Amino acid sequence: MPLTRESAHYSNSATASDRDKKPDNLLLAINRVLETQRLRALQGFVANRYARNLTPEKERRISSRLESDGKNATGYIITERLEIGQLARSILVRWNSAGDKPRYDIDADRDAHTNLIETKTNGRWEAFSSWIEELPFQYTEFVGKCGIKEQQRWWANNGKHFRLMDLPKELRLCIYEQAVGTDIYPRLKWVRRKSIGRKIVTIGNGYIGENGFHHDRKAPNHALLCVNKVVNEESTKTAWEASRLSFSSSESPNSDLLISQIKEEVLPKFNTLTHIGLSLSLMGYITFFGVQVQPWMALELLSRAQKVFSKTNLPDLNRLDINIASPKVFQRNPRYLCKFRFPISPWNENAVQAAGQPPSPCHKILVDWIITYAKGSIEHIQHIHLEGYIKTSVKEKWDAIFKTQKAGNYVNVSDDLEALKAIPWADL
Repeated sequence: MPLTRESAHYSNSATASDRDKKPDNLLLAINRVLETQRLRALQGFVANRYARNLTPEKERRISSRLESDGKNATGYIITERLEIGQLARSILVRWNSAGDKPRYDIDADRDAHTNLIETKTNGRWEAFSSWIEELPFQYTEFVGKCGIKEQQRWWANNGKHFRLMDLPKELRLCIYEQAVGTDIYPRLKWVRRKSIGRKIVTIGNGYIGENGFHHDRKAPNHALLCVNKVVNEESTKTAWEASRLSFSSSESPNSDLLISQIKEEVLPKFNTLTHIGLSLSLMGYITFFGVQVQPWMALELLSRAQKVFSKTNLPDLNRLDINIASPKVFQRNPRYLCKFRFPISPWNENAVQAAGQPPSPCHKILVDWIITYAKGSIEHIQHIHLEGYIKTSVKEKWDAIFKTQKAGNYVNVSDDLEALKAIPWADL
């Protein structure tokens, strides 16, 4: 954020008219040092340190202020961003000249006097620039979604630019991975060329779940596809090979249409379909894995997952991630598949139980049922990862089962399946 003369005032004891006319040169110089730190280092940018004037009451509380400090010694507050709120430090700062404050012109002398600023710590004066550089940062969120956004903002604000094609290919691939993201949601797009319409496979436009629910996973950076031919080929390859192919609807894998077209159009060019993720609704998992438990027995659901994840259909599939939806997300009615939405978990304080309907199974039990029915379709996959809203006990149970089977010891759950089918309506 650029500094202006209006951003600081001369002193706390001056009149309002004086403050409007005379900038606080010392405050301008301090903020210039902090601005340089924000531009030079990502940590400084995230910390977002700024200096501001102390109120007269707080300035009188600085016990270390002595007459020998000089008449230009002034109290300021250095604010720093924390994960929640701000950290404020009250410090005493002066020019290292015993006389009046040196002239500070923010345009002409922005670097001339920063070396003359001193701050008092532990009873002694030292260079302000040295003190602020040695001060540890309190907020270091550089990973995940927040970290990516901070890096984007930092690069956009500090004026650092480079030619993408001047970078080695290895670094360009790292940029593509961050721009595309960890997930792509492949889709079939209808296109018309020369009066002939057909569906083609695309890398998708982010997550759009059932009922139009928009997830926080955004679309990949399609701008990379428009830079030039080389970047288009490299970024497309990264998207299909380095990202997880995620499906947000139980209809996406249905009848193998999408996956079959990926195999036909994409697989000859790229080594894809090795890492798949499912982000279905709870009802989506019930229908996809064919869960045959009350109150869905009357629907006579058949598992489509066995065909989709078979070794014949996906011979190179090495990892499957199953993301469990939150019980507080409104789902389609799991009993009658009607258009109304309601919370499937009875633990949700907003859940409404209609008269004459059986109670809903709790989220923990329902997830365990889903994985029990899914086991036969996915157990041959080398790496299976359960994530999202799943109880620790349920996750540990199934992680142990899949680990045992990888070691060559088969775990038979056929008795569990028969027991689930036999649960009477009244016991729900």
